Amino acid sequence: MKTLAVVCTGIIVSLLPGFSMATLGEQVSSSAKNLSSLKVAVSAKLSTEKYSVREYEDGGNTVREYADSSGLVFAVGWNGVSQPDLQALFGSYYQEYLDGLKTVPKQYGVKNISLKTTKMSIRRGGRMRDLRGFACVPSLVPEGVNVEELK
Repeated sequence: MKTLAVVCTGIIVSLLPGFSMATLGEQVSSSAKNLSSLKVAVSAKLSTEKYSVREYEDGGNTVREYADSSGLVFAVGWNGVSQPDLQALFGSYYQEYLDGLKTVPKQYGVKNISLKTTKMSIRRGGRMRDLRGFACVPSLVPEGVNVEELK
């Protein structure tokens, strides 16, 4: 009976859409659709005149999406026990990220990376079970917002 439950759970999980919260360059509403069928908690919301921040928690990980006043996601940040699905977070900017990684010299044992490409800026690093990162698209950042102050 336990085997049947495990198999059924595996099948159900495999049919669920991929867990992604925010996607760089997309509207907040498109990322919210991905959350409707999953047990993801929106733990915090913050709004200023220039941008809003939504924080999502799932399984020991937290992802923050930064959106301008029109709802366009211009930055994402994360921290937690594992790295989130960067392809889902970066969306159409993911290939730019992969191309940027090719320019970073190999540093054995060092997992902290800071890189700037023509379209985006990325910082990621940490230690086992404490991984952090931040990515933004400078051309989408609202005027007057200091990216260095965002987490």
